[in-house]
Amino acid sequence: MLTESPRWLLTKNRPKEAADILRRLRGSTDVYEEIDSICSASDNESAGDMGFWAVLSDRSIRFPLVVGVVLQLAQQFSGINAVMFYANSFFKNVGLADPLVGTCLVGAVNVVSTGVALMLMDTAGRRPLLIYSSVGMITALVVMTLGLLKYLPFANMVSVGGMMSFVWFFEIGMGPIPWLIVAEMFPAKPRATAMSIATMVNWICSFIVGLAFPTMQSELNEFSFVPFASALALALIFILKYVPETKGKTILEIQLEMSKKD
Repeated sequence: MLTESPRWLLTKNRPKEAADILRRLRGSTDVYEEIDSICSASDNESAGDMGFWAVLSDRSIRFPLVVGVVLQLAQQFSGINAVMFYANSFFKNVGLADPLVGTCLVGAVNVVSTGVALMLMDTAGRRPLLIYSSVGMITALVVMTLGLLKYLPFANMVSVGGMMSFVWFFEIGMGPIPWLIVAEMFPAKPRATAMSIATMVNWICSFIVGLAFPTMQSELNEFSFVPFASALALALIFILKYVPETKGKTILEIQLEMSKKD
């Protein structure tokens, strides 16, 4: 089921196999224009991957890299790992009799929403799902905070519902799509380096959130999720202004769209 990529086959001078795979992927016989685009974008690819400094110094790559890195920042500073790392203590604090039940529910929501994201990814598009996910997560964090402040009826259950909604909206968009967009924005030569930089940023931010959240809880108490909602609001503005739609587009089309945003 897992075939070689058409781009790789073309770099190995196997155009017939590349065309056959593209026909299967696209459901169309007219794939030669896309093959020409892939060949154009793959010029000089045989020279090997671009290094760290080469990626940073190439202006045509720098802006897509900034977009990719900001999406990784948004993913981690959304607070998802604070929720996942400390779900058990959160459920204890809101008075759930068996916190393990809440943790299992979070896992179940995670699995189901990821499946839904897989079905929506190529129909709704990447950018709309990111926007929908960000708005939903901000709303869920507000609901969680209001529940923790006891401003709503059945406050404890509202907080738990807010957490479940937060995980759902995360896995619909902000969870999987930053990784996908980073891979789709770059030509083959800088892709490995760009993905490495994005991954490094993601793990550094995950470490920072895991380290800082206990202090945030002790200092901010019921408002400990407000900084994450603020970070998501900033991320939403960035997404609306700078993040391109990559679904069904060639590398050249994506680069052209990004050059207009730069």
